[in-house]
Amino acid sequence: ELSYRCSTGFLVYVDGRKSVLEGTQALQQISAANIEDVEIITTPSARYKTDGDVGIINIITRKQDEAGFSGSVNASGSTIGSWNGDALMNLRKGRSRWYVGLAATRQKGRSDFRQDRKAIVDEYVTKSLSDGERFSCNSSYIARLGYELNLKDHRILFEAQSGVTEVARGGDLLYDEHRTLGGQVLNDALYDSRDRYSNEKRLAQISADYDWKINDRGDNLSLRSRFRYDWYALE
Repeated sequence: ELSYRCSTGFLVYVDGRKSVLEGTQALQQISAANIEDVEIITTPSARYKTDGDVGIINIITRKQDEAGFSGSVNASGSTIGSWNGDALMNLRKGRSRWYVGLAATRQKGRSDFRQDRKAIVDEYVTKSLSDGERFSCNSSYIARLGYELNLKDHRILFEAQSGVTEVARGGDLLYDEHRTLGGQVLNDALYDSRDRYSNEKRLAQISADYDWKINDRGDNLSLRSRFRYDWYALE
């Protein structure tokens, strides 16, 4: 879990456009092979919206300027079962570019857990020993389709994204509880706990960008629009 200024509530932008995902999950969707630069925005201008978050990390991707058909595929994995994969295909003809991409990730975690605790409330003494295993699995699958038109002093971009994310965790623990009052045993029992938690969310986003280079001095006009909709965000 990546933190920025001691917080995980940062926003991620890709080429100046807000990502459909947030925080570490958004960064996991971007292959290192496609990154040209990373911009840290600590005091965002009116061009960006922070929604009260600590700041913005803007990922600048490599430009796809090759004529004709081009693409890239990246994949990685681990022995615990975590994996990342992404693919991007481009078709450039003249000043137009069509592209389609898919990014998927599944990050698994597993750990042994043991906790020995003693609580005293008034004269009640409760001792508990927890022992077992905890695990997590965070996954996301995002597809995108876009069209870009580059004229002499104008650039227009349309992009649509849609996908699903899921956060799941749980644990299989044994609780050995021993409770006494004034030396008298009130409870001495063993509990078997099996917890499962899952939160799935589906999302869709449509964005449109327009850039106009007004003169050779560097003055330009940029317009950004975005429509985002989430549904089925249920536990």
